[in-house]
Amino acid sequence: MTFVFTADMPVVGDERKGAYARLASLLDEIRSTQPETVFLFGGASLGPSTMSGFDRGAHIIDVLNSLEPDVMGVSQREFSYYEDELSLRAFEAGFPMVASNLFDPLTQGTPTGLVDRFLIEKGNLIIGVVSVVHPSVTEEYPLLRVQVTPPKEQINAKAQQLRAAGAHIIVLLYSHPSLFVREQLEEGIVDLAFLTDPDLDIRNEEEMWSHPRNIALLQYAQAAIVNCSLHENGKEILTTNWKLFNLDNFVPDPIIAAQTTGYTMRLNRLLDEQVGQLKTAMDTTRKAVRAGENAFANLLTDAIRNFTEVNVILLNGGIIRGENIYKAGAVITRGDIFEELPFRNKVATLTLKGSAIKQALENGLSMLETLEGRFPHVSGMTVTYNSDLPAGERVLKVEIDGEPLDFDQNYSLATTQYLSNGGDGYWMFKERETESLSTKFPPLLSDIVISNIRRQGQISPAIENRMVDIANRSSGE
Repeated sequence: MTFVFTADMPVVGDERKGAYARLASLLDEIRSTQPETVFLFGGASLGPSTMSGFDRGAHIIDVLNSLEPDVMGVSQREFSYYEDELSLRAFEAGFPMVASNLFDPLTQGTPTGLVDRFLIEKGNLIIGVVSVVHPSVTEEYPLLRVQVTPPKEQINAKAQQLRAAGAHIIVLLYSHPSLFVREQLEEGIVDLAFLTDPDLDIRNEEEMWSHPRNIALLQYAQAAIVNCSLHENGKEILTTNWKLFNLDNFVPDPIIAAQTTGYTMRLNRLLDEQVGQLKTAMDTTRKAVRAGENAFANLLTDAIRNFTEVNVILLNGGIIRGENIYKAGAVITRGDIFEELPFRNKVATLTLKGSAIKQALENGLSMLETLEGRFPHVSGMTVTYNSDLPAGERVLKVEIDGEPLDFDQNYSLATTQYLSNGGDGYWMFKERETESLSTKFPPLLSDIVISNIRRQGQISPAIENRMVDIANRSSGE
């Protein structure tokens, strides 16, 4: 048996995050020489991207249907546009989408269109597939109904059911390092585990544990080829050997290249319009927008403040996804802004006590070490904090329009509907005092920013000491 595994491909035509045409060539090569091949797709691809902002990931399913995976695992990014859109994508897919630890109270079971486990028959072997979502999905994407059940217990239960159904090999797909997976491999609960987490090193987490049958993709544009043999000598013994391949080593398949190019050209026709020019450089890479104040984030928050005329703006760094470095003089297009803001977030205007704003800032600074998406970007206020202090105690001083934050005073605050519903741990926004009626037909953040840039013509976004970390100041500063 040969397994091909890859994941994290949300941007079609992108050589780093969407080299589907090169993946097609790899699959053709393996399938032509190894008839008993299982293609496992680990997900993390239905969003976010500029195109998915329009079709909620339908084009990804279209391309995958051409590649014919045997099964797809559901990961956090599959919830970029919430669970009902994921169900629609599952019905469009010509392959099963597995989510083993999700419960929908509406159906009293696995969300519609998904399956909690799956059996694949290849030759004389039967493979059982389990796929789990990390519990952090409930904070990163505020799901409307679906609940995430404990992954360890669900893996144990589903694996037992698959064994009872005749599975010779149990395969686990997952997307966040978890020590219990190593235990399950050692205990024989699962036989192979496939992890996809290309941002692990950026999040500064502990070193990844290893196991000979845990296959980890820790970079984009990679695929794993795993050869397995099951020997029956008194008892079944599984032997494996595997290797990682970079997809850029393969020539693009012309048919899939034409398919992905069609989507790219469609986007270009929509988004090539020039809206302004940069006078200064700008960095939107992951660390730049999740570890501190950022020039593009300042441009974004100021544009929203000018539009809403509220006291303060607070947005999370995780909504900025372009991961680009722009040089001074670069022309900014509508497509650039849609690439930076692919979730199509809309504005929400709230009335909050000063104490809730302080809680929101503490939440935004609580996971600096792992570069989670909740880092707060602001307009209308300045924040002094110390990243060396414990989470929840990092905010030292807050000023709004030059005045100290008053915990008992009401302030108007604009944010995204995502954060206003408690996303990324901003539960204090969900428990707001009131919400402005001006958000009845809220605009997209991207449209506000584009209009703002177009009015100015030339822009000079800069870091202005709105978020000041005294832990990073030199001695005597």
